[in-house]
Amino acid sequence: MITKKKINKETSTEIQISSFIKAGRPSEYMFMIKPVNTYDTFEKQLENIMSSFRMLKKYETPEAETVFVRIFLSDAVNQAELVSSYFKSSDYAVSIVEQPPLNGSKISVWAYLQTDVEVKKLESQLFQVKHKESTDLWSALNTYNAEDSEVARVVEASDNTIRKLPYYTPEYTVENGETLLETSEGPLPIEVFGKHNLNNLAGAKWICQHMGIDEDDFYEAISTFKGASKRLEKIAEGETSVAYKDFAHSPSKVAATTRAVKEQYNNKTLLACLELHTYSSLNAKFLKEYKGALDAADIAVVFYSPHAIEIKKLEEVTHEQIANAFERDDLIIYTNPDDFKNFLFSQKFDNTSLLLMSSGDYGGLDFDEVKGLIA
Repeated sequence: MITKKKINKETSTEIQISSFIKAGRPSEYMFMIKPVNTYDTFEKQLENIMSSFRMLKKYETPEAETVFVRIFLSDAVNQAELVSSYFKSSDYAVSIVEQPPLNGSKISVWAYLQTDVEVKKLESQLFQVKHKESTDLWSALNTYNAEDSEVARVVEASDNTIRKLPYYTPEYTVENGETLLETSEGPLPIEVFGKHNLNNLAGAKWICQHMGIDEDDFYEAISTFKGASKRLEKIAEGETSVAYKDFAHSPSKVAATTRAVKEQYNNKTLLACLELHTYSSLNAKFLKEYKGALDAADIAVVFYSPHAIEIKKLEEVTHEQIANAFERDDLIIYTNPDDFKNFLFSQKFDNTSLLLMSSGDYGGLDFDEVKGLIA
């Protein structure tokens, strides 16, 4: 495999191209395209990515056919419709996933291409990829969370030629800090926790079963899955306390993550800290979306940097605006990194669960030092 990275200044995108070339076999290529300017509007980021994608196909791999494209979105409910409009006439499989890119952008795209193949859409809504000696079938399924009324509305209203497969949060219980998933064979202890993660698990199970993976094999694998990096990632655990960090920054993710930790450790005091770091979260008009997001926490702390607001050229955000947005009278607010660190390091962490939510680092917080707080 040969991999190269480059920045396309014309489209303000970072591009990674991986190629697998072997004599006598179709060549394979993978593109990963991300915006460089993460503060651009979603529409601008999408436009830049699609321009890069077209240029890559034309100049880097003119002999290859697109087989599959996966789009990662930060807010699928509000973004998927526009993205879908770019691929309505495509003759290859397209997958849209709500998974905010780790670089803080609103969208990133992964594409898979091959040479010496014919790609076409079948009446069954499968996509046929025909090689000289074999034929592959790719599926374009829309597996969606039916419990999210807005997601369900968007999916059901879509006229795209895809199969629509709803999924629901499975039955589960929490006992002594451990989540037990209800299965046909009885309760199954799993590593991940929180209703939102169990909901995602149900979606993954649906997809795996449609790929031919047996339910028992899925449960065997999921029982030891610890989750993705920076997603409810346990960073320390002591005799009576535990600490997690999470990439959550959007209002819905902050609320879901906070509820998950409180549900998992209901007998512990939950200290939840949130850094407002992204372009949208520091927008004065958007702040109201955080209403109730930290309600599940026993102690709630918000940190933000006025300097970051200045750099992003946003309107000034005040303590009062943040307090009003979260609608929590006892909300603790810090704007100085040292003050926040001093507060954190002054806590006793006795029978406590610490949750640190941010796509940043609280102005330079050393997470290795934080681990030492949990005895």
